[in-house]
Amino acid sequence: FVAGSEADKFEIIASAGSIVRLIPITIIAPRKLDKLIITSSIEQLVFGQSFQFQVKGQDQYGNNIQTGAIIWSVSNRGGTIDQNGNFVAGKEADEFEIIASAGSILRVIPITIIEPPRLTELIITSSIPQLEFGQSFQFEVKGLDQYGDNIQTGAIIWSVSSGGGTIDQNGNFVAGNNAKGKFRVTATATEYNISAFADITVVSVLRYLSIFPNEVALKPEENFTFDVIGFDQQDEPIQINQVYWQCTQGGRINGNGIFIGGYEKREVTVNATVQGIRQSATVTLLPVLTRLEIYPQKVVKLKPDECQKFTAVGLDQYGNRIDTGKISWEATGGKIDQNGNFTAAHNAKGKFKVRANVTEISDSGVRAKLLILGIYMRLLYRVFSFVDFTQSNFILKSAVEIIKTNFTTGEKTEKAENTETDLTNEETESLDFDIEAWLQKNIFKIVARILDLVGQLFINAAKISAYVEVIVVPVLRRLEISPNEAQLNPNQNLTFSAKGFDQQGVLMSPGNIIWRATSGKINSDGKFITGKSIGQVKITAIVGEIYDSAFINVVGYQKLTLPRLTLLPNPILTETVDRDDEQDDDNNDLDDNDLDDNDLDDNDLDNDDL
Repeated sequence: FVAGSEADKFEIIASAGSIVRLIPITIIAPRKLDKLIITSSIEQLVFGQSFQFQVKGQDQYGNNIQTGAIIWSVSNRGGTIDQNGNFVAGKEADEFEIIASAGSILRVIPITIIEPPRLTELIITSSIPQLEFGQSFQFEVKGLDQYGDNIQTGAIIWSVSSGGGTIDQNGNFVAGNNAKGKFRVTATATEYNISAFADITVVSVLRYLSIFPNEVALKPEENFTFDVIGFDQQDEPIQINQVYWQCTQGGRINGNGIFIGGYEKREVTVNATVQGIRQSATVTLLPVLTRLEIYPQKVVKLKPDECQKFTAVGLDQYGNRIDTGKISWEATGGKIDQNGNFTAAHNAKGKFKVRANVTEISDSGVRAKLLILGIYMRLLYRVFSFVDFTQSNFILKSAVEIIKTNFTTGEKTEKAENTETDLTNEETESLDFDIEAWLQKNIFKIVARILDLVGQLFINAAKISAYVEVIVVPVLRRLEISPNEAQLNPNQNLTFSAKGFDQQGVLMSPGNIIWRATSGKINSDGKFITGKSIGQVKITAIVGEIYDSAFINVVGYQKLTLPRLTLLPNPILTETVDRDDEQDDDNNDLDDNDLDDNDLDDNDLDNDDL
């Protein structure tokens, strides 16, 4: 069988008699190059870049076939290509065509010639919004070409705006110790003079504290409020919140900084701590009068109307002598002047007290402090009444505006102008005090101080006093002789006694009594014997200047007349005895000089003999 020249499906028939067999057969056209297939290609090249294009042939049946000689060409200004398909891009950026041809079979390959990538943008890939002074951060940067693709940056120079801190050529930034505010970090690719920027804020941070005052001299129990102010890295005030107050032994201090000194130590250290930062102040506790001693210190015994000079000495909390100032003296059982001269009352008797008082604050001082207290309370009342009336925080808001105006002028403004970027209003407010909260807090402080003033007023008005005991002893004020009247005969005796009474009429021992008689004899025991004289005798008991008298009437013996006796039956002689004459003779025999105290004895003569 020899195929014809027409391509189609045919049948070859074989028959033998009635038997037929069909054999299908397809007649095809001869193989020939139908198209060119690019086996290596690229869509984009840069100026001067080369690429080896490769091509293969395919027949009309999809099978590989020899291509024969391939003619390569490129559109105008696209570059050059040799007959091996080695293409070199030109210097013009555009879209071009690479043409491969084998006879009448062509294959067009589109290609874009572009400018070589170059660094057109730097991007700082790592940043941080804010730091504290002294903290560090590692900045990083990457480069982008004109097509938005990553590209090597080449050498990078890092810098930071003045005052912000330091940064090395690896991008390691350290915030300056005095830096505060917004600063700009700059990365520059020197080859292309391309820069990138990152803004960073160095926040205001508490750096140190100051206590006002740093030194103070106070009296014990005197209230004093310490104030503490925080300063940031630029020595500017910064708002502080929680302050932890403490002090060494010798005083106490509360959470509001109100210190009260004691009496134990001469010096106390007050410490304020905020966020681990501590500052100290020194309190010198002044010597103050804490007690009085009155001299003489022993119990003084006085008689009525007797005087005693008392002296008061002041002692401070350390036991040293200190000026007392004006001393007010008071006493029971007598009178005392303001020089300490005490005089026992005329009729006083018993135990009494002499007291010395010292008042730390005068009455006029109390009145002055009460006046100041009233003024403070009235002012606060008016402020709160006005705020309540307006139903707004007008007063606080006005104060906020005034203080903020002051804070944004002067040195602070000049420093802001020196930075490369200006702070926004929001950023400025974040760096400033919370003025309104500060004012509210201080109003409460004022109220607390007023209450402290009230307490201190009454503490200062307390008296310091001391006393000593004075005993006014009983003294003989009156004598009473018993009996105070009597009638005796000559040579008759009688014992007198005397009772003593003190200044309050209470019976007491009169002590040694001196007895005197205007006639007769009386010894030291009060035994009296009449003499021969008839008449009134004054008996006197004397103790010092106290005396009392009794009166004795000395009467003679009465004449005894005997009745006439008659003897019966014989008359007798009757005789009348004149006893008076005989008694007179006997009295003449007793002379005052013949009897003294030693001659009178209880066993020799008593009332029973009369």
